[in-house]
This record gives sequence, C-alpha cells and structure tokens, in this order.
Amino acid sequence: MSEKEKFIAAQQAEAQRQAQARDNEKAALATFQDALATLAKQLKQWTEGTNIEIESRPIEIHDDTIKQRYQATQTTLSFNGKKVTFRPWALYLIGAMGGVKIDGLKYELTLSRARGGEPGWAWAYRHPNQPRTLPLTEQILNEDTFFSLLNDAR
Repeated sequence: MSEKEKFIAAQQAEAQRQAQARDNEKAALATFQDALATLAKQLKQWTEGTNIEIESRPIEIHDDTIKQRYQATQTTLSFNGKKVTFRPWALYLIGAMGGVKIDGLKYELTLSRARGGEPGWAWAYRHPNQPRTLPLTEQILNEDTFFSLLNDAR
C-alpha cells in the first residue's frame, strides 16, 4: 500500500469514527431528554395528594460538555413559600451521565443517572465523618429519598 493509500484509508477511518461519535452523542442526548421527561412525570406522581405545586417546562441548555444547545425539561416544586427546582445542566459528568442540579436545598446536590444499570437517578455523597479515602456512597432517588430532600428545602 502506498503512502497516499495509507493516508486516504486513515482519513476514511477517522471520518467513520467521528460519525460514530456524533451518533453516540445524539443517542445519549435523546436518552437524557427522555429521562428528564420521565423524572418530571415521576415527581408529579409522588406529589399527588400533597400541597406541592409542580411546574415542568422546557428550558434551553447551553451544554459545555457537548458544545451545543438543546431543550430539556426543568421541574419546579413550590410549597409553603419554598421552591425546589430540578434543573438539568449537562449531558456528561465525570464518572456519570446526565447532570441535574437541585436548587433550593440547604446544600448543593447534583443528580445523575444511576450507575450499574439501575434505572432512574441517584446522587453521590460522603458522610461528614467518613474518611476522604473511602469512595462516595450512591443514594438512589425514590419516593422516600425525594421527600427527605424536600425536608431540607430552604
């Protein structure tokens, strides 16, 4: 194979790799958007029968992790003069996928898609008395953990 043929083959292989990466990113983004819409429905279901008002609406995200803008579902819960907002902000995080900041709590919290093939959302944390050398603990978002978060609304 001549050097020219090697060059052309390498360029074609790189173009195929880049096309596959774009397709993978589009699929990951669609999955993230679907998961956010499902999260909004789940939060609405959990809040039925409570005094919590819930508003879900599309927002535009300028995502630096994929260098593009897209629409995603943001959900705000209002109760007793407090507001808690589930605000999507990034498709990719270090070690996770799908970042959602929860605004309105007494502390900062970011949800991501649950790891290990678990469906749903989770957050990682370290107990204050836990040595920093130990790995973070993952907490799955479910109805009980959701209401424990709301107890920490400011």
